[in-house]
Amino acid sequence: MIRLLFAAVPLLALAACASDGATATTQTADANGQKVTCEREARTGSMLGKRECGPAMSDDDRRRISNEVGNMVKPRGTTAPGS
Repeated sequence: MIRLLFAAVPLLALAACASDGATATTQTADANGQKVTCEREARTGSMLGKRECGPAMSDDDRRRISNEVGNMVKPRGTTAPGS
């Protein structure tokens, strides 16, 4: 029984510290009637999250931005000098 206790306590402590890293998203309307999206992101090394708000994006805007990010990450067809 004591062995089980010694094994369970560290595992429970580690499980309590773990987070899923999910962001909470809320949508509201500002004074001008535009939709605003607010996201809370967990920052590494801090117990406090950061809340960022901005205008809500359409599906086309999200698709365009994801394509731009994908194009920036793609490797170029260059070779190393001297090879």
